[in-house]
Amino acid sequence: MENEEELVNDQNEKNEQIPLSIDNDSKEKESTEDMLNRLSQQADSENNKLKQEDQKIENINNSVGLSDEDIKSEKLAINLDSQIQDINSEAEKLTEDFKKDLSDASILDKKDNNENISFIIEKAKEEKFDLLKSEFEKFYKEKPKQEYSDSELKVEFTNIANNMNAVNKKLEGLPKDIVEQLKTDNYNLGVTAIKEWQRTVGGQIVKISNERMPIYKKGSSESIGTAAINSTEYLATIANAARFVPKEVSEKFILDALKNFTDKETRKQTGARFLLANTESTTQRDNIIRNLFESGYSDEAKKFLSSEVMNKQMDPNSIFLYSKRGLFSEEEVRSILDQAGALEEPVKDEGTPGWG
Repeated sequence: MENEEELVNDQNEKNEQIPLSIDNDSKEKESTEDMLNRLSQQADSENNKLKQEDQKIENINNSVGLSDEDIKSEKLAINLDSQIQDINSEAEKLTEDFKKDLSDASILDKKDNNENISFIIEKAKEEKFDLLKSEFEKFYKEKPKQEYSDSELKVEFTNIANNMNAVNKKLEGLPKDIVEQLKTDNYNLGVTAIKEWQRTVGGQIVKISNERMPIYKKGSSESIGTAAINSTEYLATIANAARFVPKEVSEKFILDALKNFTDKETRKQTGARFLLANTESTTQRDNIIRNLFESGYSDEAKKFLSSEVMNKQMDPNSIFLYSKRGLFSEEEVRSILDQAGALEEPVKDEGTPGWG
């Protein structure tokens, strides 16, 4: 009977410390999926070993020549069957719980890693945004709101009434509400010039749009479309005129003109850009942004600004100026900069081997 009791005690000890250790070296080398499979198989193997102990007990009993009645009597005396059943049940439960814990831990580990990475990236972007804003605020000086005199503007338009290009250029720089106010005077020659421009500008836009060049697939002679040759004039004219017509009339031309700046290949091949060292050119771009906004194309204006920053045609700090002017919220400014990649760390130039 000592053999049976020793075996039961030995089995209890084995059940309390199922060897499911993880080898550190293999953990470093193998994938998470491979590790889960290995540990699961190991747990199944140990569970099967415990179950095999039942048969060993039967074999010992048979070897000592006890009768079936004696065996039952001895088992009952030490409650052996119940202990073995409890041991096996507990072993199965531990094995299944272990497998579940491994699976849950793997899922949570992957989720936590992704969330941690996203958190770190967003934190870095937030810090970069705050830095850009701080730099802008350091040098920004509030300018007094520009005042417009109806009488002076009417005189100016009267003087250029016979030059529609000059009328167009003047209107580009005026807010929509000022132009609408001027148009209420039906007896002024300058106002008549504005109305004449509005009547004829559609033909001018079509003319600019029709002067096009082929756009080729990168590194190929295959044509993938066409684009207007005069990018800046096209966009400035349509953005100005779009303020005074229904959106369904202007949308086709707005999107076509913007493509010269927002599509990488089209921009590269048309050479669409504003002259950074030219005040007149950068002022024209500012007017385009406001006019797009006043035409109901705020999303397109944001894409245009993102493209300008991405192509290093605008300092990221300057985007905050449009927030100060009331065109975009601070959150929209952040979105513009994010789309432009201005909130990410610049890629370090590894350098190339050369002549020293």
